[in-house]
Amino acid sequence: MRIFRCVLIVALCFSMNSLNGQSTIRGVVVDSANNETLIGATVQEKGTTNGTVTDIDGAFQFKTKGAFPVTILVQFIGYVSKEVVVENADKKITIKLKSEAIDIGPVEVFGQRISEKQKSEPLTMETFDLLAI
Repeated sequence: MRIFRCVLIVALCFSMNSLNGQSTIRGVVVDSANNETLIGATVQEKGTTNGTVTDIDGAFQFKTKGAFPVTILVQFIGYVSKEVVVENADKKITIKLKSEAIDIGPVEVFGQRISEKQKSEPLTMETFDLLAI
């Protein structure tokens, strides 16, 4: 009877975690043009502060706070943000972000050199003897 109680308590502890709705979402963020991984992309559960940043392999993982389906928001500088609906945490997901071209318009470069007036003015020069120093 005592073993039955211990098993029941352990089973209840594990079931409370699943009732809480926490599951781990795993995946990788890549560039849609060349499938290169994006290091430092932000992956966040929409509507919460729960999230993470992709590692050197473009991979991420974090525990969800809500029940499935969960919407995650993926952002990276220079790319279009994307919302992805995750139905379950059974498989690793791949998220492809599209590059966002930013047009800054024409750039004008101006240069300046020493004017003729400054060139013609005498410069003050002094010479020192090595022993004077």
